[in-house]
Amino acid sequence: TADTSSFQNEVFKALARHKTKAAYQLFKELMLQEPPIFSDDYEYKSLFRNLEDSLKLAATLYPDLLQLSTLSDYKESVLSLLVTLVDSNYIKASTYESYFTKIYFDAKVELKRQQIKDEKLLEKELRKEEDGAKLTYSNYNRYNKNSLDDYSILLLQFYNKNKSVPMYFEKLLKSREPEVRLAAAVLMLRNNLPVADSIVLNLATEDQYRSDLYARLDKVNRLDKFPVKYKNQLDIARSSLVEERENGQLDSITFIKKEPAAYLDKKGVVYFFKYRVNKEDGWKIGISGLQPTNEKNISTDDILTTMTDVKIKDNEPLDEQLQMQLKKRLFSFHKSAKNFYGYSSTIRGYKSLGDYED
Repeated sequence: TADTSSFQNEVFKALARHKTKAAYQLFKELMLQEPPIFSDDYEYKSLFRNLEDSLKLAATLYPDLLQLSTLSDYKESVLSLLVTLVDSNYIKASTYESYFTKIYFDAKVELKRQQIKDEKLLEKELRKEEDGAKLTYSNYNRYNKNSLDDYSILLLQFYNKNKSVPMYFEKLLKSREPEVRLAAAVLMLRNNLPVADSIVLNLATEDQYRSDLYARLDKVNRLDKFPVKYKNQLDIARSSLVEERENGQLDSITFIKKEPAAYLDKKGVVYFFKYRVNKEDGWKIGISGLQPTNEKNISTDDILTTMTDVKIKDNEPLDEQLQMQLKKRLFSFHKSAKNFYGYSSTIRGYKSLGDYED
């Protein structure tokens, strides 16, 4: 391939697609000798996505591949793959222990950024209190998973080995941003580390985060930590609906009724709510579901959940209005009806319907 970069880059791509020990070994040797340079970030991410197809083989690239983390083009992809390997138990802390100092330094930088955001959130809350404004269901911007979560996964492996790590997580659990606390708490509980019940309770109390908390704890088999007070279909259904508003701003929401419904030949229950974004607005119809027919069972499947943005009419029977919106939601998943009713065909948060009756 001489000095032709385009040919060299194709060799790296081809080796990353080969799922053999020899190919991955050669990939590592060539990468450390002369790492390829691509024209955009997408190509770097695409290269490493191919490596993720075989985590067992990808684990053999570390810790050597961490040498590339000093290069700005490679840092994100190299660390992201490491996080996946650590989180999937393919790599232990001893593999990257020699890089702990560098990882911890970068993690502290990310934490500092979060603390600056927290200070701004506090200022915003104080201004609202001074103005006498009502605190809405959420005064936080929607949180997106970022490198702070990734560093937490890498650092957690040293929780009982380095005294600075517990202090790091303590600061995460004190963040004013609920999603930061939620991610840290679930990660710690997943690894059987102590988390104060008050932290989990405060998260469960908030409509915007309760359903997500339940789903994440369920995924890591730690529902024993979810507060009993909120472990019911109504509270989870309510939370799933509130989560629909990405900016979190909502004046109030009230439960109306529940009734049986079916989707894809699966039977369950939907919950109807009325909500309003601002106090002076009229009430609108909200639908949340599908919940299992058995009230003792709970699901975070929100396939039918929607804030319809349709106002409740005082001069028409409420039940008829609710049924009409439910039918529109159900019909929206049929190609012949979705354009007519204006619903997106995207199924947000779809999960298995195995908990429902046939």
